[in-house]
Amino acid sequence: MPKMAQTADNWETGCAMAQMRIKDIAAEAGVSPATVSRYLNNRPGQMTEETRARIAAVIERTGYRPRAAARNLRSSRTNLIGVILADIANPFSSAMLEGLSASAAARGCSLMTAISGNDSAKEAESLTRLIDASVDGLVVNTCGGNDEAIAAAAGRLPVVLLDRDVADGGVDLVTSNNRELVAGLVAALAAAGSERLCLLTEASDDSPVRRERAKAFTDELSHRGLAGEVVTLADGGATGVGRLDETIRGYAGKKLGLIAVSRDCFPRTLSEMRRANIAKACEGGVYECPVTVENEADMLKAVADVKAADCNALVVFLGNFGPETPETLIAKYFEGPCMFVAAAEGDGDLINGRGDAYCGMLNCSYNLGMRHLKGYIPEYPVGTADDIAKMIADFIPIARAVIGVKNLKIITFGPRPQDFFACNAPIKGLYELGVEIEENSELDLLVSYKAHAGDARIPAVCEDMKKEMGEGRYYADMLERMAQFELTLLDWAEGHKGARKYVAFADKCWPAFPEQFGFEPCYVNSRLASRGIPVACEVDIYGALSEYIGACISHDAVTLLDINNSVPASLYEAEIKGKFDYTLTDTFMGFHCGNTPSCKLCADRAVKYQLIQHRLLEPAGSEPDFTRGTLEADIAASDITFYRLQCDSDGVLRSYIAEGEILPVHTGSFGGIGIFAIHEMGRFYRHVLVQKRYPHHGAVAFGHYGKLLFEVFKFLGVGDIAYNQPKSLPYPTENPFA
Repeated sequence: MPKMAQTADNWETGCAMAQMRIKDIAAEAGVSPATVSRYLNNRPGQMTEETRARIAAVIERTGYRPRAAARNLRSSRTNLIGVILADIANPFSSAMLEGLSASAAARGCSLMTAISGNDSAKEAESLTRLIDASVDGLVVNTCGGNDEAIAAAAGRLPVVLLDRDVADGGVDLVTSNNRELVAGLVAALAAAGSERLCLLTEASDDSPVRRERAKAFTDELSHRGLAGEVVTLADGGATGVGRLDETIRGYAGKKLGLIAVSRDCFPRTLSEMRRANIAKACEGGVYECPVTVENEADMLKAVADVKAADCNALVVFLGNFGPETPETLIAKYFEGPCMFVAAAEGDGDLINGRGDAYCGMLNCSYNLGMRHLKGYIPEYPVGTADDIAKMIADFIPIARAVIGVKNLKIITFGPRPQDFFACNAPIKGLYELGVEIEENSELDLLVSYKAHAGDARIPAVCEDMKKEMGEGRYYADMLERMAQFELTLLDWAEGHKGARKYVAFADKCWPAFPEQFGFEPCYVNSRLASRGIPVACEVDIYGALSEYIGACISHDAVTLLDINNSVPASLYEAEIKGKFDYTLTDTFMGFHCGNTPSCKLCADRAVKYQLIQHRLLEPAGSEPDFTRGTLEADIAASDITFYRLQCDSDGVLRSYIAEGEILPVHTGSFGGIGIFAIHEMGRFYRHVLVQKRYPHHGAVAFGHYGKLLFEVFKFLGVGDIAYNQPKSLPYPTENPFA
């Protein structure tokens, strides 16, 4: 039967090539094997042109390639290992070659190396050449594009691929866990506050590894609700560098601007020199506006310049006395948070090098007040370049929090649970701060949740949950439901943020939620909190706001806890007294059902069930069902700041801040819980929390951030900022005779 496809002929030719020997060539050409050998070794002797042509035709038709010298015994080993690398100048390639060389030498083998230069044609040529050299095996780390040839080679001799694969698999490989590594990088950047991410890569068409990394990157962005893209650099050299620079500039994000002001009767150069010293002390962390402000025209130019440079916060620097009206109008026309600081003397003589900024700061403050403009002024706003660099470092998280609040929308689902009036608070205070609120029913959330059934992203979220918790620490039958809920919230945030940039949630999480959704939302809430989207329990809108402010300041995950129960005296005596410098009344237990991010819990953390709601909502003696879904463990030992911003019944904003720590003491209880220790907590509890009618929820930042929180609350216009006062400083309501 005649052959119908050219590929069939090629396949048969390939088989013939694999089996063809010199004597087979000789037989087809009608000559002796010795004649073929002479032809192959370029020793024709008395060979006629006709004979040479006949041998060449057979070789051409069969595709025969001669073996190199000393390969006539097919069973013999050469102890040669072929290695194909893409680019020896690449540190990755050179490190691999060094390791391969050492390992081969230890086994009595040598390497024969070829460099493809990321060229698929050169790679194919190198494959042929090394196989013809009778290498005992191949190691391949290159660009790709020769999958069929590599697969064919693997059928003839051992082949190991390094950090690449072939399309249909089937070849041994050693590679990185690209998906996990990319997911980890995205998670780290998200935790650091990044909102737009970019993966810069070379062309991925011929590289399964690069394709896998790009796919993992886009999947993780989708999973986390982040913006970003994969940018492919078409080539290297100047073009590639130019594209890289363009991309980085496009993703540079917001900056902190530095504007120097100067009174025209003082040396302008003094202010400019001092500005340059500050920029140097900040090590490039600020944008140095080239316009020095002496008048209102300069002010407009400077503000336009820093806006064009994408600055969203400013440092207004009085390098000398400063122009009172223009310097304060900067705060009006810039519209973002502005810090005002002044230069200390000491970098010149006191005749021509004196700037009098110490005096100028007084007039600056006076004029800000006259115009009802907000400006942030540090505790002591006068200093050297190094001093001001430290003030700037403190100002950055403050500015971040202020900007965050002005661009925040709090999304709620449902009213407060019955008999939880403590979470009820006027929304008036939110509007005064510039925060928007969107109120929805829990039914809206349920409808959206059901619409996400079968979402293609659910399996990836389930896998991420498994990795986060570890085997045996989650309910496998609940993963899909929880993943579905997580995607519901992330999509709602993206679809409903509207004109705002940032979102926090305050959800009604009981009593109807678990029965209708089939699980407790706590674990999902903890995962959103870990990526900078706080979810406050029990529709606590000011709890959500407090959490969000703490996340902005700390650039870390925060949580919301009940100021819950006292520490038993027996536990205090056994585990705390004499080991830590706290009295019994300095301690209490902070608790919530299970919304604290896993990164803040002890290693034995696990998804469990909500004991209190199990008693309330499920039949007595039954196995927990829909009350499962909390994230529980003791909260890990850490410095903490316990704080809250609240609007009282009169519509007045007030707040409290207390620094302390979580003790490394096992609670022996359930939920996400820890033993908190705050000096003079007993007095603070009575004369702040009780006296000023604060609810039981408090936000927790993991570190000491009291100084920064105080400044943020002050900048936002909160007049009442309470703290845990030392014994030497009685509260106004404290009985002096007690």
